[in-house]
Amino acid sequence: MTEPTLRLDLSIEEINLILEALGDRPFKSVFSLVGRLQAQARAQLESQAAAEQSSQADASPAAHAVAHGIANGMTHGMAHGMTHGMANGMAETAVMAEVG
Repeated sequence: MTEPTLRLDLSIEEINLILEALGDRPFKSVFSLVGRLQAQARAQLESQAAAEQSSQADASPAAHAVAHGIANGMTHGMAHGMTHGMANGMAETAVMAEVG
């Protein structure tokens, strides 16, 4: 039986807050979830950007730059959360190795 899934409608700021909170958890326990969040968000943002580009073929370069910046900002924020989580995970592993 397949596990049920949910689709959430969250702002970029809310997603980044979730990723920041996940960054405080041990990396080994959240890396898969962070990766899935990143992949789904990236796909949605790329899809939205492509739709905007096709509907605004004559849009100004500034409008394109803003849409591109939002997509890159999301990716950067998510990457930051994941990197923070990796650092925490590595530090925890190092402490465990010293104790063990």
